[in-house]
Amino acid sequence: MKNYQEIIKENESDFNDADQLTDFLDNYVGFNDKEDIKEQEDNITEYADGLVPIYYNDIVKEWQENTACHELTLEVCGEYNQKDSIYEMMSSDLYFWYEQQLREDYDKLLELMAE
Repeated sequence: MKNYQEIIKENESDFNDADQLTDFLDNYVGFNDKEDIKEQEDNITEYADGLVPIYYNDIVKEWQENTACHELTLEVCGEYNQKDSIYEMMSSDLYFWYEQQLREDYDKLLELMAE
């Protein structure tokens, strides 16, 4: 039986960010623990939160580079909580974008493991 690292490597082009998915699982799952992999849904949000930059110039740079994240908070929540801070709005968009990307990759991995 293949472990998750081998599956990710063999199907790297199927993921949004294979390296990020591997890093996520390496941090939250014991090596080759198939049952533990299936129970990582709650940790996706924690990991995604850690990917959001904290310095203003980094927030702006990443937000500008990832146009798919623009106004993603509005799609998910319907409004921005921190309307008075453009940096908070950008950070929120980035958080939901990272979470969405990681969740898609995680679901794809579970599909591949089920095959």
